[in-house]
Amino acid sequence: MDSLSFEEAEKKKKKKKKKKKERKNRKNQQQQQLENEGRAMATMETNGSAEGAELASFLSFALASNESQQLQEDTGLIKFTNHLEGVFSAVRRPPQTPWLKLFNELAADTIDRNIPHEVRQLAVSWIQHRSNEALKATVLRALDCIVAGLEGQKAGSGGSNCQVVMFLVVSLILQQKPDVLVSILSIWKDNSRYHGESKLPVFVWMTMQAARGDLTLGLYIWAREMLPLLGMKSNPSPETKELVLQVVESILSVPNAKQVLVSGYVRKGERLLPASALELLLHLAFPSAPVEETDRFETIYPTLRCVAIAGVNGSDSRKQLAIQIQDLAWRAIGGGNAKLSDKATGLFVLSLYHNPECYKRWDRVYEDDVDKSVAILRKLKKLWVYLAPYEDLVDTLKRFRQKNEKVVLSGGKGGARRQAMFIEADEHCKELLRMVSPGWRLQAVDILKSFVWYGCTIFFIILCCKSLPLDEVAWKMKS
Repeated sequence: MDSLSFEEAEKKKKKKKKKKKERKNRKNQQQQQLENEGRAMATMETNGSAEGAELASFLSFALASNESQQLQEDTGLIKFTNHLEGVFSAVRRPPQTPWLKLFNELAADTIDRNIPHEVRQLAVSWIQHRSNEALKATVLRALDCIVAGLEGQKAGSGGSNCQVVMFLVVSLILQQKPDVLVSILSIWKDNSRYHGESKLPVFVWMTMQAARGDLTLGLYIWAREMLPLLGMKSNPSPETKELVLQVVESILSVPNAKQVLVSGYVRKGERLLPASALELLLHLAFPSAPVEETDRFETIYPTLRCVAIAGVNGSDSRKQLAIQIQDLAWRAIGGGNAKLSDKATGLFVLSLYHNPECYKRWDRVYEDDVDKSVAILRKLKKLWVYLAPYEDLVDTLKRFRQKNEKVVLSGGKGGARRQAMFIEADEHCKELLRMVSPGWRLQAVDILKSFVWYGCTIFFIILCCKSLPLDEVAWKMKS
């Protein structure tokens, strides 16, 4: 027993020493990484003057010369890439450095802070003079290098300086020509090399770079390529949810983002947030069983809802959108989720406001699910004032009353509960008809005027009393 105890104690001691050594090694690696980052920045600054001057000279010549555009594009890319590789050449990084994580943390403003200003301005001007097709090829070549780095990291090797440089080149291009990202979407989706959750951070990063150049394009891509990853049937991982949320939160955090996105709600004839995206957002923000990310979706929902329903009143596109919104709202109402139903009924009422045809469409499904119709009628009692003029609403409510009466008079057909729902629906219809009648509205206005008159009178009396001395007020009250 004593021998066994001694052996166990020795094993524990060795294990403890091993863990201590591992912690020390990790600490040394982190320290080395910080030193490397510092050297990278220092090298960027010291090399910037000499190499930057040479690159600036080339770019100035390329912009001013009449040589073929293709030669400028190819040679310019090589020159610019070589310059950045030279800047990073002194950096020696540990083989296991998570270069993608490192870049995400450091490079958000690396270009602005560390590339010499003159070089950056000339590079931007050079990029702006290049065709989207040529820049698309450049980005795809850079992507191949970046993806190779990801695959190498999975295999246990570290990332090279070339990969960081490619990130910088892609960043510059996408910020100046965001449409280039749209042009490579089909290639990204069709090429299996770019598929998989491990490649998603790269696409997320590219979208955020493009959004820095065009906020509306960033949301356009997010709604079509990222939000669907969180669909109810896709069962996304927590990491995917986090990445998708980070993109939209970053977009919405830009000053005046709501104003920019609502005013630019359409991009080249397509809505930034289609109705399908609004439906998915509705379920993510108000699920029957809240999850960790629910609060964040609920926070962004109001702004994205405004973008999704934006449009010109009376236009054909707005009317078509109203029909789509009515359909998604009808599907979401009911099901025991009170919060979701409340938001969905609000959208349903909105569709009535934007397209009178939606009244007829509601009439056709009124009896199919009377529970949903009752929920909408309840909401209408709060929002009816926004539906003026009321002719379409009045006609619809009268038709509903005829249907209610027919069902109630038919006896117990359909069950007692269904009968009760039609009776409740009829009460709501009667009350709404009273509300929208001219006499009721005039009476409501008269009551409001009376409240205002009495309120002003009381306020005036209080003011007069405050302006008199207390003893004079008391004397007047006695008299």
